[in-house]
Amino acid sequence: MKNTSKKTFELLLKYGISNLTLDEIIKGKVSWDIVDDDFLILIDDEGSTQTINRLSLAQVDELLNVHRFESRTNFGNKKSNIFIQGTIDDWAGVSQNTNWREYVDSYINSAHILGESLRCDCIEPYLFVCRHSIELILKSIIMLYQELNELAIDLPDHHSLSRLWTSSYPIVNQYKKKNKFDITKITGLISEYDFIDSGSYAFRYPVRKGNSQIKHEEYLKSFSLTHHKNIYGEVVGMLNEILRNIELEKIFKPINEMLRKNRLTSDVADARMKLGTTGSRSERS
Repeated sequence: MKNTSKKTFELLLKYGISNLTLDEIIKGKVSWDIVDDDFLILIDDEGSTQTINRLSLAQVDELLNVHRFESRTNFGNKKSNIFIQGTIDDWAGVSQNTNWREYVDSYINSAHILGESLRCDCIEPYLFVCRHSIELILKSIIMLYQELNELAIDLPDHHSLSRLWTSSYPIVNQYKKKNKFDITKITGLISEYDFIDSGSYAFRYPVRKGNSQIKHEEYLKSFSLTHHKNIYGEVVGMLNEILRNIELEKIFKPINEMLRKNRLTSDVADARMKLGTTGSRSERS
């Protein structure tokens, strides 16, 4: 259930929640959420849902921004002269839960924003964020797959995209049939980024270790930003889909294990019943 405060209450009333329902939300009997990007719904204790209203993009942004701010109000005891408490109209915040999904989404969104707003001759931050988002997705796939299958958890301590791709390729290949996409497109993007920035420093510094100047490939000095964004978007979309599949398997693993256990118990019971029935027939015959 979403933690909700004063300004959020006002917006919920404005967007179609009744005073009676709002009272139930405050008492914790009902919760609200936004689904399919723009539908305001109610969820009761049994998981049943009720659609209240379809909101505009601006309304969704306003409601979620207010709610996120009110649920993140700084109650910490650490005082800072730089990171002072913000307001609804002027705030920023790190992820409340430092997990792989939050970081992956943040860097992909940042790459999109940078790609839309940067000047054409100031592109290094954009390329670095694109590269780092790919590194994050590959490491996320490796780490969450290890967790899913109860393997030894070992965070790769390097930035090599080629090595990460070698480790994650069997996992991606395992899920590609379910997602039906062309794995060669992923390989192509990773190979190119690994070639131009093998250690994740070519777009962060003007020099390498030892103070040798970084010299970029000539084709990087004038390239189609639109073409790059299209390919990057397609590849991170495919990798993100695999990551989501692994996340869903992790979420539903306990349920699947319970169902599998119940099926096995049921199968054993059926087998014993059949054996018992056969035995009694033999005795009668």
